[in-house]
Amino acid sequence: MRMSAKLGLLALLVAFCAAPLFAGDSAEGVKWETDYKKGLEAAVKANKPMFIEFTAEW
Repeated sequence: MRMSAKLGLLALLVAFCAAPLFAGDSAEGVKWETDYKKGLEAAVKANKPMFIEFTAEW
């Protein structure tokens, strides 16, 4: 493997490991919505992406 490829992979590894340190919100500060419309309105208002989790009991 070339040296530049190794350095690139190392940089990606460091970035992924350091990302949580620079995240603005902690998991404790997240307000989960159970209503889709309310969640969508909040995401649009805050100009943030929306995470949707689907679950089912089989």
